[in-house]
Amino acid sequence: MKSFKKWFFALMSALMLLGALTACSDTSSKTDDPNTQQTDDGSQSDDGNSGQ
Repeated sequence: MKSFKKWFFALMSALMLLGALTACSDTSSKTDDPNTQQTDDGSQSDDGNSGQ
């Protein structure tokens, strides 16, 4: 029974690491600049304080 628990723990650990790596490696990006924000009319505006 101990052997089964060790294999089960190893399998769950591997699956958890695989899930974390898959989630962190999401490369699909809609815009090139991460500081831009899409507005309701479809145009992009900069998040910075350009008015000051």
